Amino acid sequence: MIKWANKCGFGISLVVLLVLGACKAGAPESEVTKPFKTSTPRPTITPTSPRPTFTPKPTPEGLPIGAALGDTWTRPADEMVMVYVPGETFMMGSDENHPSAQEDELPQHPVTLSSFWIDRTEVTNAQFALCVAAGACARPFTPALDQHADYYENSQYADYPVINVSWGLAQDYCDWVGAQLPHEAQWEYAARGPESWLYPWGNDPPNETLLNFDRVVSDTIRVGSYPQGASWCGALDMAGNVWEWVGDWSLGEDGRIVPTDNAAEPGRNERKVLRGGSWVDVPDYVRSTHQIEDYVGDRDFYNGFRCSVPLTPAP
Repeated sequence: MIKWANKCGFGISLVVLLVLGACKAGAPESEVTKPFKTSTPRPTITPTSPRPTFTPKPTPEGLPIGAALGDTWTRPADEMVMVYVPGETFMMGSDENHPSAQEDELPQHPVTLSSFWIDRTEVTNAQFALCVAAGACARPFTPALDQHADYYENSQYADYPVINVSWGLAQDYCDWVGAQLPHEAQWEYAARGPESWLYPWGNDPPNETLLNFDRVVSDTIRVGSYPQGASWCGALDMAGNVWEWVGDWSLGEDGRIVPTDNAAEPGRNERKVLRGGSWVDVPDYVRSTHQIEDYVGDRDFYNGFRCSVPLTPAP
């Protein structure tokens, strides 16, 4: 099920007209539609068997062996700094008693992950341009509207997160650097850690010193601008700035199957999941458990991504 929220300025659909009153006063006229949560209950589903087989890619050359929490590694292809995430069991999803818990965040359940590496920040315009120059990636979508029209080409935004990329473009990039999009369990664990915090920095509510959200900046911002909002493993920008594509398919009306280790869910439709919230989103949307879904071909000004490198799965 796609969950849409109005982005003011496009009154071309009935859905947009129905939710127009929910728009925030003063929103830019160039905004477009984006997914949002509904209160429609999801049916209970029993995990299927057998589970998908996890097949790791060859470990990128130079990736440290025997790393520990706090270690970093600079990826040769694009000079992205990756942070090490040691394997552990954590509680994925929201407590059913939390007032903001959504159906697709329930039930809260233990997930055991093997160790992996994840990008410290979202992939930037300058880094994505390297993939385009190498012929491995297509250029990001250029909007017809004035907003962000020269964002990708403008050197002023070289260190800003690349946007207007589809899920496929994001995966192409991760393939090019010898990585992959993180699965939801990996992303959530890197964001909230073994203590299962509400946000990357802990359980304190969001504010303008921790992340770019709720139109405080009114646009994207240079990656890594909020060191105080770092997660437990040193990952930055895991809340706010731009939504981040992950590897998992949305399971729609069938409900969400409980993930196991690094295994990806089989494709049920043509929609993928995004995590983390963006610069336009209210505090509830930047919780580490919150998720939306979008068509794999959609390329929007609030969608970006980061990559991960999984290691040997846990037994």
